[in-house]
Amino acid sequence: MNRPKPEESCPFTGGADGAERFALGPSDKRFAVVAGQPSHSVELKLPYFDASSEREPGGMLVAVHDGGVQLLGVSGRWTLPSGHMVFIPAERSYRLAANVPVHLTLVKFTGAETVWHHTGCWATAMSTLAVEMCQFAHRWGPNRDPTDRLANRFFDTMGQLFAVWFDNKRKMWTPFGNAPDLERAIAFARDHIETASIADTAVAAGMSERTLRRRFQDELGISWREFINELRMTEAMRLLGRGESSVTETAYAVGFNSLGAFTVAFSNYTGSTPSAYARGNARAREVRPLLAPSKTSSPGIAPMGRNNQL
Repeated sequence: MNRPKPEESCPFTGGADGAERFALGPSDKRFAVVAGQPSHSVELKLPYFDASSEREPGGMLVAVHDGGVQLLGVSGRWTLPSGHMVFIPAERSYRLAANVPVHLTLVKFTGAETVWHHTGCWATAMSTLAVEMCQFAHRWGPNRDPTDRLANRFFDTMGQLFAVWFDNKRKMWTPFGNAPDLERAIAFARDHIETASIADTAVAAGMSERTLRRRFQDELGISWREFINELRMTEAMRLLGRGESSVTETAYAVGFNSLGAFTVAFSNYTGSTPSAYARGNARAREVRPLLAPSKTSSPGIAPMGRNNQL
């Protein structure tokens, strides 16, 4: 099977409105949370994938051990490098995809185990305990005994720990604007990421700097500084992941004037230096032939309405 081109298989680029940016892709049963099954875990090693779901009854933890994953919803996108995880609550539509080889753990919760205080999805770096618990969860697949007391207590404990694991500011997330002027601001910053300033972005959006700062905080729940950092780090991960730009070239391309400052910012954001991140993705591209091909194809995608938000 021919590998689909990224721009055809994953709608993660472009400046259209939210309804066009978020379209359901192929349905992949490996990612589905099925009502009636007990909570369980699935380990996946794939050369690439593109999967989506519309309002499943249970929540799903996606842990990225190797590679990189993008999660897309109407409200924005998450870019998850290796060593990070995201929780997708029940009744949330999403599209999840990767254009590089990935190693994932999916923990699917079908009971009331999770303690969740956030609105929508949330991402964070994986702690040592989270990594070990994901590995331990592999022993219980979808066909496990639903009366297994050890398994039930394990998934209940794991769900309770979400209150600790996801007790952080929203990260790995780039929002979409919910009004035309915010859309213009976001599009300008994205298209001029190397030089975008709050002053220039405000002019492009047709508002004052003060108003733009307030609108970002009040309507998107993120400050301008946090937004531009998310945008730059997301683009840096994309460039380094593709292996077409050096670390120095990437630093200047996303608006840093100092390689040292870029290295510090990238390391704080991802937990990995730019060089290590690039090497890891290079190794992942090399092992692609060793991984089993994905069973999904990429048929045409249909636009979704704004009511199905992450």
